[in-house]
Amino acid sequence: MQPQNPLKNLFWLTQVLLIYPPTVTPETPITEVIKLMHQEGSSCVFVSQKEQFIGLVSERDIIRCLATKSNPQKIPVTSALNKKVIALKDITQLKIDQVIHLLLEYHLSHIAVLKPNNQPLGVLTAESLLTVILGLQHQVTQLEAQHQERGRIAAALRDVEERYATLVSAAPVGIFRTDVEGHCLYVNERWCQITGLSRTEAMGMGWLIRVHSDDRERITRQWYRSTQTHLPFRSEYRFQHKDGTLIWVLGEAVEERSNDGKLIGYIGTVTDISDRIQAEEALAKSEATNRALLHALPDMLLRHNRQGTYIDLISSGELKPFASPKELIGKLPEEVLPSKVAKIANQAIQDALRTNELQTYEYQLQGTDHHWCDYEARVVSTGNGEVLSIVRDISDRKAAEAALQQLNAQLEARVEQRTLALTESEERFRKIFEESPIGMALVGLDYHFLKVNTVLCQMLGYSESELLELTFAEITHPEDIDNSFDPATQIFEETHTRSQVEKRYLKKNGEIVWVNLTSCIIHQANGQPLYTLSLIEDISEKKKAEEERMRFLNVIEASLNEIHIFDAQTFKFQYINQRTLYNLGYTREQMKQMTPLDIKTELNRQQLVDLLSPLVEKKQEEVVFQTFQRRANGNYYPVEVHWQLIEQQGEHLFLSVILDISDRYTAQAERQKLVALVENSTDFIAMTTVEGRMTYLNKAGRKLVGFDEKGDLTKKFLEDFYLGYDCSFFQQEIMSKLIRGEPWQGESRLRHVASGASIAVLQSLFPIKEPQTGKILAFAGIIRDLTERKRAEVQLKTSLEQKELLLKEVHHRVKNNLQVISSLFSLQSQYIQDPQILSILEDSQNRISSMALIHEKLYHSENLAKIDFKDYIKTLVQYLFTSYNINPELIHLNFNVQDISLNLDQAISCGLLLNELVSNSLKHAFPRPMNRQGTITIDFTPLQEQQLCLRVEDNGIGLPEGLNVKSTPSLGLRLVRALTRQLKGKLEMYNNKGAVFELVFPQA
Repeated sequence: MQPQNPLKNLFWLTQVLLIYPPTVTPETPITEVIKLMHQEGSSCVFVSQKEQFIGLVSERDIIRCLATKSNPQKIPVTSALNKKVIALKDITQLKIDQVIHLLLEYHLSHIAVLKPNNQPLGVLTAESLLTVILGLQHQVTQLEAQHQERGRIAAALRDVEERYATLVSAAPVGIFRTDVEGHCLYVNERWCQITGLSRTEAMGMGWLIRVHSDDRERITRQWYRSTQTHLPFRSEYRFQHKDGTLIWVLGEAVEERSNDGKLIGYIGTVTDISDRIQAEEALAKSEATNRALLHALPDMLLRHNRQGTYIDLISSGELKPFASPKELIGKLPEEVLPSKVAKIANQAIQDALRTNELQTYEYQLQGTDHHWCDYEARVVSTGNGEVLSIVRDISDRKAAEAALQQLNAQLEARVEQRTLALTESEERFRKIFEESPIGMALVGLDYHFLKVNTVLCQMLGYSESELLELTFAEITHPEDIDNSFDPATQIFEETHTRSQVEKRYLKKNGEIVWVNLTSCIIHQANGQPLYTLSLIEDISEKKKAEEERMRFLNVIEASLNEIHIFDAQTFKFQYINQRTLYNLGYTREQMKQMTPLDIKTELNRQQLVDLLSPLVEKKQEEVVFQTFQRRANGNYYPVEVHWQLIEQQGEHLFLSVILDISDRYTAQAERQKLVALVENSTDFIAMTTVEGRMTYLNKAGRKLVGFDEKGDLTKKFLEDFYLGYDCSFFQQEIMSKLIRGEPWQGESRLRHVASGASIAVLQSLFPIKEPQTGKILAFAGIIRDLTERKRAEVQLKTSLEQKELLLKEVHHRVKNNLQVISSLFSLQSQYIQDPQILSILEDSQNRISSMALIHEKLYHSENLAKIDFKDYIKTLVQYLFTSYNINPELIHLNFNVQDISLNLDQAISCGLLLNELVSNSLKHAFPRPMNRQGTITIDFTPLQEQQLCLRVEDNGIGLPEGLNVKSTPSLGLRLVRALTRQLKGKLEMYNNKGAVFELVFPQA
């Protein structure tokens, strides 16, 4: 039979792995739980009720609870219960690696182990698991000694090593091994996380570097003492990370010995207890704060047990009525208090325990100094079977209450007096409020009307009930709302004690009323604002007067006349309008230092006094005179002065209105010039009323019609100066046109008043109208004597007729002479056999004929200055066709000639040029014999800008190649160039299915 393997039970959970934490009830305060855990050195507690498991509370749970709640003395332990609690009942088949898996999966530090009846048995923790881990190597040594079979030992060792490696790497605490000298040989990953050192940095004595400098010496001493006494090492100290973070740890270590009992090193753990340390520090600070507060209170705090026995006392002052705490601690109320008071105290204690509600009672005791004092006791249950009594000395309060009652009686008497006075004051205020001649209102802090008087209602046209439903913003003109709120806000914010503003209200019917609003704030007794009292005065009439005054001042300022006021005593100017400053060129400040004598230099002081005396003596209301004023630049201008005396608040002032009459002077001068011009005119100039009655007739007019200069002109009508047979024409034609507002101009005849002779005249009659309305005010006429002109016209006409006859005779004689020359050429050509000379004579004959034709046209024309060139062209071309024996069926002639007239010079030049161009086409364009019909086109048309275009075109053989008109020996073309220059024209020659000649020249 094989021996039982001792390793098999090593990995089953047994009672050895369990720790047994203390047990508390659900009502236990957290502060008591913390104390109990500290005393027992436990990291957790069981919470059970009647020996039945409720839950498990660890240090981490308590810290989490304290972080979210205050006043730990009143927090029961159930508030810290962790909902993630695992409780195991059957652990006989559970392996250690499974327990580690549960701890890691649910992030737990404790697992509760329960009995089958749900009673707490113990707790599995990471620390308890380490108990096994720390002895694993020792067990391996025993296995080596007990078993001879290397294979089974090796397998067991590998199993142990694997489990050991798993436990060490997964352990929630740091694990380390050192040699006998304390040099570190191994640390796990958790140790590195806690200390902030890597495995390499921790080796040797490197681990000591991260121990806080304040703890390093203490830890060294404790480690040395443990190695000397062979006792386990256990201490709390701090590691400091590179970033300065402090980690509190619980370090524990035990000796590690070989199989023969020789010390080979130490193995230990470090547990992160930073959370617990912080909780303890917070709790200690809270307890110290609470105790300091309790000692600072003027009350006496007594603790009782359930029977009422005094078990503790806290008081900051003298204990009254007790000499020392020894008189109370351990005694019942009936042992230290009077029976009546003790009975009340016991009843309050029992009621507090029964109802968990605050109980209060008062009593009196005689102190050691034989003085009676009043006390108030407040009794409350603490929830753990104890009762807390808070006793306060209320003697002063009782005395104050008695004094207050006496004072209250006095105050009631005074209030009654004040109420009577207030009633009388309110009645006076009501009477003033209702009978005030101006509007009054009480306005709340929300700007609503609280009370309004009758005057305000009448002012705005609302009833009292309607007005109380409105805010003052609702009756304020929209343009004044912003200005209205600002003063009101300043009052309510107490930046101003009162405000005054002028604004516009809207009546119920929409009319505008101007008011002067004065508001002040009414405060309550505590100084808080209650409402505002507003006085509303209707100032509409005042505003109208101000507007009228401003309008009047604006009119004065905008006046085109100078207006100023000067003092009756000093004569200094007091007011000057803008026009005065503009005309004179002075500033307002300069003018206020001046007097009228400074700008009216032709007056002295006495003359000024004399001018003003009729006003002062009230003999005249106004003084008017004309003078000259001097500007700041020294120039003078004419003015008309109007002075009046005015009174202002009992003071005499002079109002001065100055009219700049420069235009009037200029107009008068112009009128005088015009009158002189009209009067001295050689033409008949007259004016009449709209009825035709004479109102004015100049000297030339009187002389023309022989009217006596002393005669009464107003008795004459204009028609009286016409001959009898022209009167009807004057009435029907001339007068009717003038009445319609139209002018009339024409020749007529007047009658000489004295001799009755007829006078030929040229009349220009026209109406005189008012510029704005066009109404006819009068008639005027300018009549010129045509007697001499008529006589001259007759003489000129006779002379002109004689000259026209003479000029026609000249043209006729010139035409005849040219015809004689042409006939001579024709006779000479009969004796010439040379064709070239004969051609020259024919060309010369044609040129002479063209000039003769012009004179013939002028001789027959009614206008001796102009020649109808259209008719001339046709006659000339037909003549050339006849001269060259051209068959019209062989050469067709096209005319496009406009009605254009030329003077004699242009007509001769243009006629000769046309003669040359047409002759050239007839002689050279169509060689004989002709195999097709020829065409000659003549265009003579006007162009823009007074230009004329003469164009001669044929469809013949065209111009020779390389023809240079400037160097050609042809007399015809040279003559064309010369004539073009005479006409100041431009000639172009080119081929276009024949020769084209185009002349453009200006029309004279």
